[in-house]
Amino acid sequence: PPAPPAPDPFSSDGLDASMAAARDDESLRRVKAVVAVASGKGGVGKSTVAANLALALRDAGFAVGLCDADIHGPSLPDLLGPPDDPAVRLATEVGPDGKELLEPFEAHGVKLMSFGYLSDRPAFMRGSRLAGVVQQLAASVAWRDLDVLLVDCPPGTGDAQLTLCQVLDLDLAVVVTTPSRLAFADVVKGVALFDEVDVPVAAVVENMGEVARPRAAEDAAAFATAHGLDENAETALRDLLETPQPLFGPSSARKLREMWGLESVFRLPLLADKQFQPLALRDAAAGDAAADMAGLEHRSLAPATFMEIHRLQSELKRECAGVAASVVMLDAAVAWNGLASNEIAALYPLLREVRSDLSVLYRDRPDAGFVSPRRTL
Repeated sequence: PPAPPAPDPFSSDGLDASMAAARDDESLRRVKAVVAVASGKGGVGKSTVAANLALALRDAGFAVGLCDADIHGPSLPDLLGPPDDPAVRLATEVGPDGKELLEPFEAHGVKLMSFGYLSDRPAFMRGSRLAGVVQQLAASVAWRDLDVLLVDCPPGTGDAQLTLCQVLDLDLAVVVTTPSRLAFADVVKGVALFDEVDVPVAAVVENMGEVARPRAAEDAAAFATAHGLDENAETALRDLLETPQPLFGPSSARKLREMWGLESVFRLPLLADKQFQPLALRDAAAGDAAADMAGLEHRSLAPATFMEIHRLQSELKRECAGVAASVVMLDAAVAWNGLASNEIAALYPLLREVRSDLSVLYRDRPDAGFVSPRRTL
């Protein structure tokens, strides 16, 4: 008989059969949906998008958690500031085999966990150990009752990402990129990873798509005064300076639609001001959202950015409503046909294929809520 083909050294790893999902454990069993915020490469603003999305969901009335799973570059302490109570505490609940769970931190009405809250030292870890720490940060925390847990994933498509996909049994993913050709090549790999492990990509965020000159009006006025320009010339110069300019070229939305059928692509600009806080926190500090938006160094992009973030959270809610609809259909299949677990598992991918249609049908159902069909299986 012919010899079996030699294994391909460049093939991707699949899921680890020895690694169990934690969605039924005490840490995650009361979390209704787990959503990854991921990127194929670093430096695209993934953590900023995750923080803004968490606060937008909070403003929409949902109980939200945000797990910063980037061990080498934790960003939550800088983005959201210190927690209300910085003490590290053990929860009263315990995990499997009596494993101790951590109390989540909390700030601005969002439950949080980050390596940056646990240690101020840099983390130098090899892959096998890194995956274990990532797993502990996400699945060894008593998250309790949450509508959605956002997981700010490390950049890339390696061991840490596969561990999170398997242990957290993700319901949806939001992929963050920039419109540059180099970043597009990496976002394709990120979408392919989630496609491989059967996690639907709810949206792609093209971050830092354009930028405008900060303090354009002040610069135009100073230039006009110095060179004796009239009012009309000053207005024309101000309009020119305030016009947003693309940083990386045109959007990749059309390519994403053609390659993956992704219709939900959101574009966020680079706000060229000195504040890196999420927009919702700037509003809270000012006490008046409209006044705070008007006070940003560039007036035209900030309100549009705020609205785009809220459109993104609306899309995420719509997608999760489709997940809830899948659970309804699975329950009906079990009740009406007495399906065995392996038959339900075979039915589940088919439901994933029609999740967009289900989302449309259920998007006007405010009572649909967040439910994980994977835990039903």
